[in-house]
Amino acid sequence: MPAECVVDPEMEFGHKAAAKPEEKDRHALLRKLILLPVAASISALSILFSAVNYDPLGLDVLNAVDLGEHADTAFPVLKNLEPNGPAPGYGVLDEDYIIYQNNGASSFVHAGAAYNTPDVTISGLTYDAATNTLTMKDFKGDALDVNMMGNGFTIVLEGDNDLGMLHLWGFYYGGSVTITGTGTLTLNATENYKYGLAIDAENSDSCIMIDAGVKLDIKGTEAAIAVFETTLDKAIYYKAPLTMTGGVRSDGETVEGMNEGSYLFTVYGEDKAPAKQVIFE
Repeated sequence: MPAECVVDPEMEFGHKAAAKPEEKDRHALLRKLILLPVAASISALSILFSAVNYDPLGLDVLNAVDLGEHADTAFPVLKNLEPNGPAPGYGVLDEDYIIYQNNGASSFVHAGAAYNTPDVTISGLTYDAATNTLTMKDFKGDALDVNMMGNGFTIVLEGDNDLGMLHLWGFYYGGSVTITGTGTLTLNATENYKYGLAIDAENSDSCIMIDAGVKLDIKGTEAAIAVFETTLDKAIYYKAPLTMTGGVRSDGETVEGMNEGSYLFTVYGEDKAPAKQVIFE
């Protein structure tokens, strides 16, 4: 997501609703879909899919495909591992960041050069630039917004962690996340957000990779997990011997209104609607 879209980091979590020029707001609809808290908007899925004549809850267009729901033996080999790489047509933007959002206040845990602001130390969150790794240790907080940190971005879990939402952006470069460690992470326990874990890949090879050994409990009022506009043909991985309960991973579908060559992925529950709770353990 380019810097002009980050006039105020609070807007990334829907705490403000200031309008932006159309040419600068390439993903306004997706941003509303992913980030607005429950109390701040009507059904976010309806906002997006009614605009493109698409009804995911009725599965009129998107057919959930059972991928044989078993753990993966390996993660994909991806390019663009480092933060702040060149986005096609834009070059190097220096707009990589990790923002911690806490009740409307935004703090840069890591800030690229474009933001001209120092990193802030937050208890329980430690970012190591040398390894592109964020360690969460017994951390409890609102939400994390992660932009253009590359496909090698890793979160290491230590102890028990509780977060409102984890959201990543790729903007034509890379916005993947690998979640590893021996700890636990609960996302959106209070169901304050539409999604607990979401990637807005913005036409990049971005995906979610959950390593063996971690425990995740993810909730969402619309869907626990969602990956938008990835150019990969699979976007949700979890490594054996982990099991996933709550649904089956969907196959990717091209949806009218999304960029050509990009796909939408989620997890579907027994009712053939996006699963609102997914557990990996």
